[in-house]
Amino acid sequence: IQRAWSHAVKKLVADRGRKIESVSEAEFINHFDNSRSKTKGNYLKTIETWKKYYPENQFIIIFYEEVTDFPQELLTRTFKFLEVEVLPKYLKKAAIKTKKTANPGYIPSNLANHLAHMYYEDIEQLNKHFDGYTSTWLKDADRLLSKSA
Repeated sequence: IQRAWSHAVKKLVADRGRKIESVSEAEFINHFDNSRSKTKGNYLKTIETWKKYYPENQFIIIFYEEVTDFPQELLTRTFKFLEVEVLPKYLKKAAIKTKKTANPGYIPSNLANHLAHMYYEDIEQLNKHFDGYTSTWLKDADRLLSKSA
């Protein structure tokens, strides 16, 4: 949901030099429903495509939340994945948290609800695939959908 919102804002607002208030709800929904936008958000299909060409042990899946909330742990995991030495000087630099740019609170509720409906099944499948790691995504979608009920 956040990825789709962030992408839409970039494409419809930032790239075009517009103010967010000038973009209509219909423009946002058309962007969300576009097949290219949907493809970018279909994480399981992307993973399956990569698995066709590479063994699973040759790629690493990193969640945005890891970058923003656990940068040192992520960097350590990445170094280990690459089989390179974990250097403390880089871990110290990673301690500076990345600011989050896409916050569900900034998504107008009607658009957030549209995205929650659109991605709910995918989020459920991702949560199963990653053994509950994306449970916060699922809770966010449930919260959004319960508000609209």
